[in-house]
Amino acid sequence: MQTFSGSQALAFLCLCTAGSLLGTAALTKLLAAPQSMSSNITGCWLAVSCTIGAGAAAYILRHQFGRPGHLGALVALAGIINVTFVSSVVSGSLLIPIFGTMFGPWLMFGHILEGNIAVLPWVLSLYAFHLTRGGELSAYF
Repeated sequence: MQTFSGSQALAFLCLCTAGSLLGTAALTKLLAAPQSMSSNITGCWLAVSCTIGAGAAAYILRHQFGRPGHLGALVALAGIINVTFVSSVVSGSLLIPIFGTMFGPWLMFGHILEGNIAVLPWVLSLYAFHLTRGGELSAYF
């Protein structure tokens, strides 16, 4: 089993938190009731399922991150798109088992295309995950 260094674990936790933020922002905008979501069990399950989805997607697709050079950056860009898709499928499946699997990716990519500010922490945390997976941070600066 592969062990994580401290920076890799921190990048993974930031990625899970940003995934929870992005998924919660997308769904509360759809439901148009952010005040009622934060005070009940549905809001908590929404945040937890988005966190689980982001973490599971990053773990499943971790081989697409950390490669050096320009080709590694292109693979990481494809990895960002893939992780976003897989995390929305996993989160949607946890929220609403059949319909969430189908509507989760549509909702997520629609939210991203709108240009919401919650996309920025998601992309930056995935980039940090890419940098820490490579092991050679000096090659990127």
